[in-house]
Amino acid sequence: MAALTALHNAETGGKHVTGLLYFDASKPSLAEDLALVDEPLVDVPNEVLRPDKASLDALNAEFLS
Repeated sequence: MAALTALHNAETGGKHVTGLLYFDASKPSLAEDLALVDEPLVDVPNEVLRPDKASLDALNAEFLS
């Protein structure tokens, strides 16, 4: 993570970073480490994001009882 921070800081500062970056394939990727999903939320259709009326009514009834 420190290497990525150094690269980002150099990019924003208009500088170059020299040296060797070590890649360890046995470690999980950043997306795996953060448990990110395959599909971005912006691409999920409304039919999947929003419950149907019957499901929503049942859920609300549970909170009201």
